[in-house]
Amino acid sequence: MDFGENQIYIGNVLIRQKLIAKEDLDKARQFSDKHKNAMGPVDALVKLEILTEEKVLKSLAIDLGMAFVDLTKETIAPEMLEKITAEQAKQYHIFPLCMDFDQLVVATHKPLELEHLDNLRLVLGLSLETVVATEKDIRTAIEKYYSASNVSPDNANKPPHDKGTEDIDVEQALINYLDKNKTADANTDDLKDIDAPVIRLVSSMITEAFRLRASDIHFEPQEKYFRVRYRIDGVLVEMKRHPKQLQASITSRVKLLAEMKLAEKRLPQDGKIKIKIKNFDIDIRTSTLPGVYGESVVMRILDKRTLSVGIHNLGFLTDTEKAWNELITFPNGVILITGPTGSGKTTTLYSCLHVLNIPGRKIITVEDPVEYQLTGINQVQVREEVGLTFSSVLRACLRQAPNIIMVGEIRDGETAKIAMNAAFTGHLVFSTLHTNDAPGAITRLVDQGIQPFLVASAVRAVLAQRLVRKICKECKYTYPALPEEMKILGIWDQQGSQKTPPILTKGKGCPQCNGTGYKGRMGIFELMLMGPEIQQMVYDLKSSVEIRELAIQKGMRTLKEDGVLKVLNGSTTVDELVRVTKIGEE
Repeated sequence: MDFGENQIYIGNVLIRQKLIAKEDLDKARQFSDKHKNAMGPVDALVKLEILTEEKVLKSLAIDLGMAFVDLTKETIAPEMLEKITAEQAKQYHIFPLCMDFDQLVVATHKPLELEHLDNLRLVLGLSLETVVATEKDIRTAIEKYYSASNVSPDNANKPPHDKGTEDIDVEQALINYLDKNKTADANTDDLKDIDAPVIRLVSSMITEAFRLRASDIHFEPQEKYFRVRYRIDGVLVEMKRHPKQLQASITSRVKLLAEMKLAEKRLPQDGKIKIKIKNFDIDIRTSTLPGVYGESVVMRILDKRTLSVGIHNLGFLTDTEKAWNELITFPNGVILITGPTGSGKTTTLYSCLHVLNIPGRKIITVEDPVEYQLTGINQVQVREEVGLTFSSVLRACLRQAPNIIMVGEIRDGETAKIAMNAAFTGHLVFSTLHTNDAPGAITRLVDQGIQPFLVASAVRAVLAQRLVRKICKECKYTYPALPEEMKILGIWDQQGSQKTPPILTKGKGCPQCNGTGYKGRMGIFELMLMGPEIQQMVYDLKSSVEIRELAIQKGMRTLKEDGVLKVLNGSTTVDELVRVTKIGEE
């Protein structure tokens, strides 16, 4: 058994899990020193019978968050042997166990050798799920199953090679891509510092994130390891903890692709990557932030497919969708979308522009940053450092005679005033504000110095929104609502006793939803239309609380009420409603 180049790390894991004492590891080091280049300290622990190979690998599997399997008890389907050749199994120290949709589960006795595993991912074009097994079991399985499936003796007995033809093709393609996209600051030495295994590793992580529908990849340096998390359906999920020594190379690789300065590690940087995954053009907005243990890197995956799904797939209930479709076809006025960061405002805006983008209309957007590049739309990137602010660009836009203007965010009174005036001169203006609800947007504009009569006359409607996760259709099941869920949903009679429990829906968790029970997200909405009575309240400088009460009387459905309806129709769960609206904390 050869535990490879990470034996100090493995030794510390064994001590931390109290399988050995420090003295045992010191004894093993002394023994390995006598056999120079023949074995490492963990190899010596097994040789001295202080621990067995199985105990070492089980301990390592626990530390890495992997499963340990006994291959002698596994039944292998014959078609698995077609996924990986005998030569590849020997070369990469793995054995195929099963397919989980497009994810191949393989057993390895070298889970820390990332080069082998990530190279195999690219060669096979599959996502890999890794479990741990002993070297003896893997060798036995290879001999047993591949000989039984009439593997060619020439291929089966060929010694492992350093780089096969497939490896060279994959590596060369990635290096060619790197050469084409290197920055002016990157030189030949920079390229040599980023070795091929790390290139493959970063590439596989981006592909994996896309497959899992992640919106962000977070590379987070910690004191003793390098953590990778994906944001899937709005929730961060820890995917991997890499050894600390990979941190610098992974960070450099990402910075190089995003055209950032490799040598600059003291200041935040922003960049952008354009790639193609499964014939889809993907933009990745990248940012770095210096931290105590190194640079934190976030890659936001911008998938244009989300913009063409149509307004009807955003999650509107029928009556709200009908009202919204009428609003966005008005020839002039201001339509505002509110909500915190990450509530889906940009997706709603772009979905509207996608519908309105026809040859007979001129559309201009003013954004910071431009997240999605849309064909047929004139998009302007704000650059405040050179004086290209929202207000200055918006003024210039009006001289371009557009039909529709989209302002990424109303950040100050000057921008707000120009947007209001644009509505009076025959333009339809879309924009966003950071407020908790729809009525709050009105008072926020007044607080920014806009005259109440301007706000009341220009604003057509305000849409507040949040995002909730949708129940996975593949593993959903129904059940009678629990008493505490009925209380949260407000399903009680006047005496406070329970009514007949409604039938609710949940997801059990399956491979399609990665075991979460949720797949995809949808909006919950609060649409306030500016009728005459609400306009009068704005003239009279009434508070947002008073405006809200009147809007509800006039038929506005609140965020919570919209969410409750979507729980009752089986789209989402009570847990999601509580998480997003905090309805259960009142």
